[in-house]
Amino acid sequence: MIKWVVALWFSLCAMAFAQSKPLLMEHADSLSVERGRGFLLLRGDVRFRHDSVQVRTERAMWNKNADVVHCEGGFLFLHPKGSMKANAGEYRRKSEIAEGIGSIVARDSNGEAAYFGERAIYNRKTEFLDLISAPVVHRYTKDTVKHKTDTLIIRARHIIYDRKRDLASAFGNVRITQGDLVVTCDTGWFDKKNNKLSLVGKPKCQLKDNQLSGDSMHIVLAGDKLKTVRVVKNALGVQDETPKNGDPLKHTQVTGDTLFAEFDGDKMKSIYVTVGAEGKFWEEDLKNYVNKMTGQTLALAFQDGQMQNARVLGSAKSTYWYTDKKRVISGRNEALGDTIFVTFDSSKVKRLRINGNMATGVFYDLSKKGLADKKTVKEGKK
Repeated sequence: MIKWVVALWFSLCAMAFAQSKPLLMEHADSLSVERGRGFLLLRGDVRFRHDSVQVRTERAMWNKNADVVHCEGGFLFLHPKGSMKANAGEYRRKSEIAEGIGSIVARDSNGEAAYFGERAIYNRKTEFLDLISAPVVHRYTKDTVKHKTDTLIIRARHIIYDRKRDLASAFGNVRITQGDLVVTCDTGWFDKKNNKLSLVGKPKCQLKDNQLSGDSMHIVLAGDKLKTVRVVKNALGVQDETPKNGDPLKHTQVTGDTLFAEFDGDKMKSIYVTVGAEGKFWEEDLKNYVNKMTGQTLALAFQDGQMQNARVLGSAKSTYWYTDKKRVISGRNEALGDTIFVTFDSSKVKRLRINGNMATGVFYDLSKKGLADKKTVKEGKK
């Protein structure tokens, strides 16, 4: 407790000392004075200093009474933790606020971020950078193995960056991109320290063939890669598997209250859906024959983008369609049980197992003309 009080006291003393320091003009090629208004008009290589802050411009009006420097011939604001460059701007000594207008380029001193826009306000006391007009934020991640730098880009109507927390808050038409990853929402937060995105307001996450959406979303990144996505309320997951060797396009769609997805590179590794879970799977040329799975929870596992197995738990139901070598519908399987486990081969059903006291599986042979043959199987595998 004593250490905390001492640290706070030193911090307050440092702030008070910085505020008490005067704003000094270090250089100007020419100077004129408007005595009645208390203004100094400065031209040519104008330089000011306040504590560890520097302000540079070609034309400036210095209001000595208010301790404000207004710059019109370019604006360069330098401080120990970064810089801001603009077409025009001003620095207010008493509040330690710098405002830039036009073609903003601000950077952190560590080189990990850059900020762009048409109007920005930096508060040196709070270390908040408020990007008010046409804001864009770049966050850089260096890959020392591949010797490259990956860039996460945030666009919105309004962005506020809190340097102390390393947190960017974006509002209105938010769009976040990194490589093939595209995220959109109404409001979003990027926590750089934990490499997390939190999104609300119709959030969507798109990565090549995969798309996730819901009421709110939490994304974890691993460097430049998508690691996990958690969707809360009205969760929807869609995968459109890229055709191979002339095969038709394969579609997967899952819905539920909550969804959790894992990724390996740019491909989905697994997806887990809870509360009112439903999964649908179909091929582009057989849109009228949709395979379905419903239950309290649904878990899907993928390998190289193709579905490997599916497990449904709690009041599980499933319907699967079978085709012959000519891709003509040859049968339908309907299953009911506490648990249904399905394995796939090239995204086609290979084996189905039903567990539970009342587990039942029914296969309808549709390959024969006339009435379909019906085969019922009690608990076990089909």
